Amino acid sequence: MQRGPGELELIQTEEAQYKLDGLILIIEGIGKTKAEGKVALQAFGVVSYDDETGTYTCAPITTGAIWRPT
Repeated sequence: MQRGPGELELIQTEEAQYKLDGLILIIEGIGKTKAEGKVALQAFGVVSYDDETGTYTCAPITTGAIWRPT
């Protein structure tokens, strides 16, 4: 991961769970620095499915890093 000048090595874990009979997927990620084990990144996302329109919506939330949707 790059945050400003230089690079940062992380050990990252993610947990994902379906809710409401699979209509919602929640994803939580935590990245800790490899050297000190300090939390450097936290992320939480919600992906929801709309039965009527057949479309998905994603709502990401992050701290400690810059995230730009494409």
